[in-house]
Amino acid sequence: MPFDETKDDVLDEALIEIDDAQSYIHAKLAAYNGGEPKIQLTRFIKLGNGEKKYAKLGRLTRAESRALIPILQQWAFDE
Repeated sequence: MPFDETKDDVLDEALIEIDDAQSYIHAKLAAYNGGEPKIQLTRFIKLGNGEKKYAKLGRLTRAESRALIPILQQWAFDE
């Protein structure tokens, strides 16, 4: 079954700028088709010309982890 964007209910989202200000993480809390809410994390890198470029999240730096903790705690315990 292909992904149907109309069934994706975005409950909350946040743009988390990292200390170096060269990248940020887009965090999204979404429930698909009435299912359990899940967290999606995407990394973007800021280019010199002001544009943004998607980058694989892969491993997190300590700064990225510290920046994500507050939003993850909020989403984990708010029902």
